[in-house]
Amino acid sequence: MKLAPSDFDSIQEFFTKIKLVIVHLNMCNINRNDTQIVLSILSKLGPDYSIFVFSFHCTILALGASFTLPTLDVFFSSLIQEKDKISQMGLQNALKEHALTGSEENMGASKKKPPYKGKMDKRIRVFHEDFNSNE
Repeated sequence: MKLAPSDFDSIQEFFTKIKLVIVHLNMCNINRNDTQIVLSILSKLGPDYSIFVFSFHCTILALGASFTLPTLDVFFSSLIQEKDKISQMGLQNALKEHALTGSEENMGASKKKPPYKGKMDKRIRVFHEDFNSNE
């Protein structure tokens, strides 16, 4: 059986399936500790979670023997928070791109010179009058 977060519509559905598999394994007297499950999940997270996975591994390396792996529930909560951040960043990036696109369009419009309608700037008119008076 293959379990990967990308195979599910939401991270919560993935966690529900993981918990169900754990229950089935326990019923068959096959016990997996939280460490094995957490590390297995970390290895299956996609590129969206690369910062989370990197930070998790850096924390393990930095704390060494004093590091204790979180329980599954705490780990799941952390991943849900990370998913929320990823979703929020995606929304912010989409809004930012939309804002940039809109502002680029506005900038392009503002760079266009208004058509000449026969009105002259005062400085140009004075220069024009001076120039024509010398003729």
